[in-house]
Amino acid sequence: MIISILFESNPLKAARDENNADRSSDCQDKIVITKASTGQSKTKKLRNSAGRSEQLENSVEGQTPIKDASNDITHNKDTGDVYYNMNKVAVKDLGLFVATKDNAYFLEEFKKLPEGLVKPHQDAMRPENRPRNRYQGIYPYDDTRVKLTGGDTDFINASFVDGYRQENAYIASQGPTEKTMQDYSVFWRMIWQQKVGKIVMLTNLVEDGKPKCDQYWPDHGTTKQYGEIHVTCLTEDMYADFLMLTFSVKMDKEDRAVQHLHFTSWPDKGVPDDVTSLVDFRHRVLQTKSPLDGPTLVHCSAGVGRTGTYIAMDVLTREGEAEGSVDIHGCVNTLRHRRTRMVQTAVRPPTFL
Repeated sequence: MIISILFESNPLKAARDENNADRSSDCQDKIVITKASTGQSKTKKLRNSAGRSEQLENSVEGQTPIKDASNDITHNKDTGDVYYNMNKVAVKDLGLFVATKDNAYFLEEFKKLPEGLVKPHQDAMRPENRPRNRYQGIYPYDDTRVKLTGGDTDFINASFVDGYRQENAYIASQGPTEKTMQDYSVFWRMIWQQKVGKIVMLTNLVEDGKPKCDQYWPDHGTTKQYGEIHVTCLTEDMYADFLMLTFSVKMDKEDRAVQHLHFTSWPDKGVPDDVTSLVDFRHRVLQTKSPLDGPTLVHCSAGVGRTGTYIAMDVLTREGEAEGSVDIHGCVNTLRHRRTRMVQTAVRPPTFL
């Protein structure tokens, strides 16, 4: 069973007016209440993957909530968060549910989501940090931002995002550029300090003639130094819709392997021509093993549109497999309380069962 919710992404449109971005939604407390917060490239054909999510990757111990099935309320005893699952749809009924709803229904549901910046983000607004934010109005919240140690700053425009019953399962980040990250050392410092073993990249470097992200990694068979970290690109495998790179990341005497999975078939401000290619890509991400126990780093250009859609797809698929039902609205609502504007523009959601 695979459920895919796809939305168009447009960070410039979404960040048009920072003043309007601070409006809070009157429906946000209906879903969650937070108490505190060297060789030639090879061409291969990807075979369709099968199996449930929990069978595709190693299980990671997270914060397991206590489920009150009678009231459809989930309490997290560690954080105090309370999740109200008010819009759950059974997986077996999801196809019919989507088929019987028109575009106006989905647009109306989308409008109920919290808009703009709904939580404090003062750290991002400090004078020394403002140049490190690429898009106006897309700032990490103070309570979920990734805080770095060492170096000349602890700030990077990146946020921790919870997975399905797993705290901080992902890091959602803006795409590195020279203007915001200079020599990219701050990005690699985050990868090192958070023990990231997999990087999921969802944007091309240039789209429609506009730069979206810089190449923050070395070419195949070469090594580059980013601050105190040395990165070598060991392998480069090419598939129909994505590239897969293996990096050796060294600092001091420690050497780690980091996998870089780059989906190349997601057009800016649109959806993939073949939506199943994104589902297959997710399978490959899950099948890629890492000995590191850190979050999966996901980024596009702004780190909210395609990034939020990918994370929502992963979370909802796991939820559907575990519970037999999904709360699409609640999922996106929760994401937007971790990072602003996650999943940006509504279109009718295709469904795969």
